[in-house]
Amino acid sequence: MDSTTISTVVQTISSISSLLGTAISARDETKRSEAINAIYTKLTEANGHALQAQSELSNALKRVDELSREIEKHNSWKADIARYRMKDFGDETFAWVLRDDTSDGVPPHKICPTCVSSHKISVLQSEGLNRYAQKRYKCSVCKNEINLGPRGKNHGNQTTATMNYKPDY
Repeated sequence: MDSTTISTVVQTISSISSLLGTAISARDETKRSEAINAIYTKLTEANGHALQAQSELSNALKRVDELSREIEKHNSWKADIARYRMKDFGDETFAWVLRDDTSDGVPPHKICPTCVSSHKISVLQSEGLNRYAQKRYKCSVCKNEINLGPRGKNHGNQTTATMNYKPDY
């Protein structure tokens, strides 16, 4: 409800008050009828403005509810993602991992960086090693495939990194 609507309602009520004074003091029946008709017209206008103000207020309350839900969703996301940290697995390969101090009995795991950027938490599923001895993961939500760890030299089925590979959970 804006100040224009409020001002219009106040002016209409003021006009009605003035017309009531005219109707009461009028001795002529015609003038009295004209004043009463003018009062009805102003009351109709005031009712219309009141309905408009009520509609504007209702819309404003709906918007406040929407914004409150968005804030709650944002705060919930911040609390969820605070349980994780971005980790460099070597050779500029990154994923989010559960912080030790926030695990609450949940086993160590990695979540998809692509999904995190969309405010989703999706646990990466291990798919073994790639031909460069990097740990290979797949996201079940976005289907992104992620290789983590330093890249060894490819020697057919063997890599120089295979013997040095230690899984980091």
